[in-house]
Amino acid sequence: MKFSFLFYAVFFITFSVSNAFGAQFIQLDGKQLASVKVSIENGTSSEATLKAYQSLIKRSDLLLELENFSVTQKTILAASGDPHDYLSISRYWWPDARKDNGLPWLRRDGQTNPDTQTDKVDRKRLGKMTLAVQDLSHAYYFSGNEVYAQKGTELLKVWFLNSETRMNPHMNYAQSVPGINKKRRSGILDARLIPLRVLDSVILFGLIR
Repeated sequence: MKFSFLFYAVFFITFSVSNAFGAQFIQLDGKQLASVKVSIENGTSSEATLKAYQSLIKRSDLLLELENFSVTQKTILAASGDPHDYLSISRYWWPDARKDNGLPWLRRDGQTNPDTQTDKVDRKRLGKMTLAVQDLSHAYYFSGNEVYAQKGTELLKVWFLNSETRMNPHMNYAQSVPGINKKRRSGILDARLIPLRVLDSVILFGLIR
């Protein structure tokens, strides 16, 4: 299941910040974004839009003080022993109570093992990082305040680029099962948050045009 994230190359571009008008987005509608931005700037936005914008700015202000996320923060390592390897554990698998070490884990359909949903592994951390980047990119785009872009690009650098904290560019150990070394195709689902939230954020931050 090993694959390279093509967008990694994006982050080697100088982290300059620019206006995102006219950018070609992957998920977002550029024309709609531009229209909303203009309406906020000239005071013609609807009450609902203004409230959503104010809520976005409030959330993003709190994110400025957020600790940067890294795969190296987990307390359970992948079978490789490399803290840079992303790790998540499939939610419906449980230790085998008949064995002292509990291995290999057994599947219980529909029963979530709460131990698989903690920060001991990387899945929730990836979700928090990508959501923070998304909010910060939107806050920067609509407000023009560069502090949001600076924090967002910092989060991206720590997760994807910095040698001490970056994630290795594969999902070999996503949705893994303790005691079963076979790689699982379902692990690719963890990576969906990256194209869903990160790629357009890179454009909004002005890192690519």
